[in-house]
Amino acid sequence: MKGLREEAGARGMAPPPIVLLTAGSIWPEIASLVDAIIAKPFEMEELEHLIDRFLPPSASQ
Repeated sequence: MKGLREEAGARGMAPPPIVLLTAGSIWPEIASLVDAIIAKPFEMEELEHLIDRFLPPSASQ
């Protein structure tokens, strides 16, 4: 995760959003490195909301 952010910075790009999909507990150290967490089982609406949160406004309309 750190490498993705560093590489984006080195290329002059915005870092990609990092979403953690989990079926169990999450270590706080890992949770602090991601932009969002979605736990299984999840509802499709939750996933759609999460995707919309990271898409540019024109792409999610």
